[in-house]
Amino acid sequence: MPKLCCITGCPNFVYKKRRLCKQHYNEREQIRRAACRDTLKQQGLCLHCLKPAKLLSNGKIGTLCETCSDHKNEVEKNRESAKKYRIDHAEVIRNKARERRSNNLEKFRARDHANYLAWTPEKALLKSARNRARKEGLRFDLTEKDIHNKIPRDGKCPITGFILCRNKGKVGPNSMTLDRINPKLGYTFDNVEVISFLANTIKQDVSDPEIFLRLAEYLESFLGKKDAT
Repeated sequence: MPKLCCITGCPNFVYKKRRLCKQHYNEREQIRRAACRDTLKQQGLCLHCLKPAKLLSNGKIGTLCETCSDHKNEVEKNRESAKKYRIDHAEVIRNKARERRSNNLEKFRARDHANYLAWTPEKALLKSARNRARKEGLRFDLTEKDIHNKIPRDGKCPITGFILCRNKGKVGPNSMTLDRINPKLGYTFDNVEVISFLANTIKQDVSDPEIFLRLAEYLESFLGKKDAT
């Protein structure tokens, strides 16, 4: 199971096996880079290669050496040239894109459909639930509006408290899932809730609240013994 961010109160998971989530990691990196940039400026070193920075025409020391400065100017020149080419040959580029799409129509349609479902979780949840109901012979009378009304307004899972997200191509612990409160019944408005994949995995097909109460008591006693030692 992925670990949570070490920042107190942060519900996000750690980023690339680090102790921070992606947001807090990027904030820390920005602070660190700003401190390094100020130190290098004071020492008169290039921000890229740490070589002595070149002297500007106004007598001040720049932030880049001669080589890095020339490379930066070349990159900016190529960027402007590419931008001018796209403007001057816009029709040719559009025609090539249309031709590439027509030659790989099925591939592009599959990609567009995946992007569409990723940004409309109601449709994705509705489609998967309808397929499961048809396969298991269960009742199904949900609509997109019903699922939209079931999504928590604060965007958090009602069980774990984590922020629900829309994963594309793979399922994560915080992914939205449609859970049947009573697994023996079908997909009706009163029998479904939108919870995270992690909470749904823990719940599985269990509908007896006594089991979860005993599980909570067991974890509380286990953690109490662990803290005592």
